[in-house]
Amino acid sequence: ASYYRANPQRFVKEILNINLKLFQKILIWAMMHYNYFLFIAARGLGKSYLTAMFCVVRCVLYPGSKIVVTSGSYKQAKEVLSKIQDEIMPKSAILRTMISECKIGQNEAIIRFRGGSWIRAVAPTDTGRGLRANLIVCDEYRQIDPNIISTVVKRFLASPRHPNYLNKPEYSHLQERNKEIYMSSAWFKDSWAYEKAQAYTVNFFD
Repeated sequence: ASYYRANPQRFVKEILNINLKLFQKILIWAMMHYNYFLFIAARGLGKSYLTAMFCVVRCVLYPGSKIVVTSGSYKQAKEVLSKIQDEIMPKSAILRTMISECKIGQNEAIIRFRGGSWIRAVAPTDTGRGLRANLIVCDEYRQIDPNIISTVVKRFLASPRHPNYLNKPEYSHLQERNKEIYMSSAWFKDSWAYEKAQAYTVNFFD
């Protein structure tokens, strides 16, 4: 587990049977190792597919992970889960044994793993209040109301992953932090999303 956590791109190749391009390997590695991740890319680069892969890797390697995926619309958020069901699961018999439930319907979209992890699609509205997660993914975040992100989506992050070994004093220093991932196609400078990208860039160089 430690080997694949340090090298998630190798997990994708060896367990999910997916060959990644070099830039995808770098992005998957960064998504795993940093608590705040923002990716701006051209349309058609495969952001949702990359996000789906990362969510699978995280859920398998970190049992008990709770991932909420949101986007500009509920339908768009479900696309990430659909890519797991339609494009990733068929390639890996091992992955299919690790998933206990895959339900993508009109009113609910959730994938549950036997290790206790789950990935859930949520609409970017006030109705999503009350969920608890330790990782949020905002796909095409420029299309989401920034107030919804700050008052609803970020409030999901009230439940850091807490494996039982953290109850022992000698492991208390290994407490994990919640993660935030933002993905979007490029957009205009007058959008709030541009300011967020600028802030992430400054923090990156800092």
